[in-house]
Amino acid sequence: LTSLDFSGLTNIGGLGIQIDLNPNLTTIVFPPTFSGDLNVANNASLAIVDISNLTDLNYVSFRGSALTTVLLPNITLSTGQIRIANSTNVTTINFTSVPLVINSNDVTLELRDNSFGTPQVDSFLADIDTTSNGTSTGRTLYIIPGNSTPSGGLTNANYLSLLTKGWTIPL
Repeated sequence: LTSLDFSGLTNIGGLGIQIDLNPNLTTIVFPPTFSGDLNVANNASLAIVDISNLTDLNYVSFRGSALTTVLLPNITLSTGQIRIANSTNVTTINFTSVPLVINSNDVTLELRDNSFGTPQVDSFLADIDTTSNGTSTGRTLYIIPGNSTPSGGLTNANYLSLLTKGWTIPL
């Protein structure tokens, strides 16, 4: 199995999609509408996941794949979570193009265990800080464990700015 095409499915709601342990999977085409949870894990050949067209997600998880690029949707998450973990090849996450995600209340962004170096962590913090309006509440960003700390650690300017905007960021 190298490709999954859900584009012909409509009115999928209240469900979860889990795509796991498909070593030859290179392409996923998601349905035009989907509401629920999405879990994509341990797909050794899947490099790019584009879920930018999905508009009603609560939980999104990408783990342990060959992912290099994750294109998120610009949606309001209600008590939602975006998890990108154990994906050591990720270099691109489009945080600046998803202000509704960044500025939702009660959102968790989890970027643990991706082996991100300090420059990547700094870049992600800067993107999230630039995009964050500072008026939302209950937002948490997990970078540690499994990644480098930002330059300057607890004195990193973007880290400090995000704290003043109400983010919780355990380091």
